[in-house]
Amino acid sequence: MLEHNLFVLNEYSSRRIDVDGMRRKAETVFGDDFRFIYIGGVHDYKDAIREAAESGEDVRIYACGGDGTLNSVAQEVIGHDNLSLTNIACGTGNDYLKRFDDIAPFYDILSFAEVRESKVDVIRLNDLYSVNVACFGLDANVCDVYEKLRPIRFIGKFGYQLGCVVSILKGVSQRCKVELDDGFVYDGYVALVCICNNGWYGGSYNPAPEANVKDGLLDVIVCKKISRFTMVRIIGKYKKGRRNEIPTKYLEHHRVRSLRINPYGRAPFNIDGELISEDHADIEVLPGKLRFFYPASVNEIDP
Repeated sequence: MLEHNLFVLNEYSSRRIDVDGMRRKAETVFGDDFRFIYIGGVHDYKDAIREAAESGEDVRIYACGGDGTLNSVAQEVIGHDNLSLTNIACGTGNDYLKRFDDIAPFYDILSFAEVRESKVDVIRLNDLYSVNVACFGLDANVCDVYEKLRPIRFIGKFGYQLGCVVSILKGVSQRCKVELDDGFVYDGYVALVCICNNGWYGGSYNPAPEANVKDGLLDVIVCKKISRFTMVRIIGKYKKGRRNEIPTKYLEHHRVRSLRINPYGRAPFNIDGELISEDHADIEVLPGKLRFFYPASVNEIDP
């Protein structure tokens, strides 16, 4: 029998949640029309999603974890019109959900008894997808540090901030060529290139408050070569969405549909908190590519 509600749990995130309690709530809402499966479990969650896609029936997928879990599951869901996706908030950041006026219902399966749905944009980076934010440079290095720190139980949401400190101390510039579809070209050292579909990432960073997952555009921030001292001086404004207060000699903002980043050699990229390594990145927005559903009690925030 095909279950029409598939819950994909991240094993790391599930250590911090009451899985039995989640199961009881799922039974209350869906009866026996649901299934729990783990990333890294005996049965491959990718096979389960593939079976759901091939059925042609409307199936809802619940990514239970943080932004990284949402990203992993989205890779399998995107491109299948009969599948829709949401995020049960079990992670440390759950930044994608900050585009709603209330995140609390996303913690409770009972909130999904009644839902609404939107078609939202996604980012394509080479052959992978990002639903939230993709980064090159400092943010990718921060992600690398954070991944090494994350197993430490008390780190939690402070891991990103600590990763920033470590990465800034190591150095904040990396050489690449950036080409945007609006004609902007920059060939040299950058501190970071941040490609925003949604405005939030890193637990508390909101560098593109105008970003909208339904506008068919990417908000791209290019921070040029700067000293450690300058980075420390401007990072607070960057974090709080006060980007316009930073001189353009340090940082530029563009709204585009596509871009290309060519590092000089293979380099790390961060997609929704997951680290990948590429020798180039062809990046574009895919308008309305993902069906995202959410509790009927919350509303999307229009920037």
